[in-house]
Amino acid sequence: MALLAGVSWLGVVSPALARAAFRAKALLALCLLPILILGAPAQARAAHAQTSADPPVLAVVDIGLVDFAGPGSSQAEDEARSSAVTSAILSEVAEGGLIATISIGCKAGCSFDAAGVERLRRRAHAAGGTHVLVGNVRRIGSAVALMRVSVLDTATGHMLLDRMVSFRADSEAGWTYAASFLSREVAEALVAASP
Repeated sequence: MALLAGVSWLGVVSPALARAAFRAKALLALCLLPILILGAPAQARAAHAQTSADPPVLAVVDIGLVDFAGPGSSQAEDEARSSAVTSAILSEVAEGGLIATISIGCKAGCSFDAAGVERLRRRAHAAGGTHVLVGNVRRIGSAVALMRVSVLDTATGHMLLDRMVSFRADSEAGWTYAASFLSREVAEALVAASP
């Protein structure tokens, strides 16, 4: 060893080896940096998210009915159509399998004022819903109605979606179209908000 220490070329090689070792460490660190920052590769994270994340659960409250139309509309027909709208929303939102739905009935009658919606939100949360849909149909004429739905996060009470649509209320097709349109809007909002 003492013999090699006196050789002049060792002073030249030693710094070159040190720089090469430094570059190798830096390259290794750069290669490992994405894994350290992101955890795992994106594909593995996506597969894990699909298996570990439960789908959102939408609790659907019976769609209410308010009739301002007066003569020319049938209260019994509108109540049947309103019930069909609730059923359509339950089935259409859950259709793709990305969202689970549960029904929250209003047999004793539901109030859609602030206190009533808060009670429904707590009921939906207790039933396992991550979100709750409340809404009603307002019949404003013999041929026209407005349907409004709101979706709230059951844990926080924050509103995720609030939509209103006017439609022809003098035919089954109008009610069906309004229910399908709002179901798509609700499903898209829930999927977009999912982790």
